[in-house]
Amino acid sequence: MQFTKEHPVVSALISTILITPLLFFMYFAFEPRVVLSQSEEETFIIEQIIGEEISFQVPPGDVEMDGTLGGLLGGISNGSTTFAVATNAPLGYQVEIAFTQADAMVNNASSTYFIPNLNPREFEFSTSTVAGSAGFAYTVTGGTHVDNFFADDGDNCGTGSNYSADRCWFMEETATTPRIIVDSNSPTDGQGDETILYFRVAVDQNPSLQLPTGTYTATATLTAAPQT
Repeated sequence: MQFTKEHPVVSALISTILITPLLFFMYFAFEPRVVLSQSEEETFIIEQIIGEEISFQVPPGDVEMDGTLGGLLGGISNGSTTFAVATNAPLGYQVEIAFTQADAMVNNASSTYFIPNLNPREFEFSTSTVAGSAGFAYTVTGGTHVDNFFADDGDNCGTGSNYSADRCWFMEETATTPRIIVDSNSPTDGQGDETILYFRVAVDQNPSLQLPTGTYTATATLTAAPQT
């Protein structure tokens, strides 16, 4: 200590030697950009999940058949409803129909009386196909998304590429059993795929199964679900 007091130049040099590393350390600690390159890149990811959705863009409406049928003279009555399903499901979607009652169309006053389910499927549904009786059935049109079960080639059902409003009428023997009516393998646009359900009641003259007067009603449920 006495030496440094007697030689102030040496003392200053020693202080400089000791302080300089500390200054460098503090400089680089508080100014890290000085030791970095002129540019730098960082990559990161932004993720958004889009959920699978399906909906009835156009729900089916109630159907009022187009004519009153005589319980003795018989005849044919028709009705229809349109619905549209939209989905972004990559594998497409299905639509099933099922009825509330095993015998789909029953008398409102008493379920003892009903219009029988047409069974099995008939290519031409007319009074001749339900001779001596009566029948209630439906068919489906709308394009290639309609299940091939309802297609026809002009002579046979379940084949070909035609989907006609007056062909391939059908009803399950037990109407509560679901039946696929739309079977699509691709998503739709925002407006959805339009499908038309046609219904027909045919009553032969003097049917063996008596149909008391009154209103007969069938309640149907459509279920749309993505393909899995």
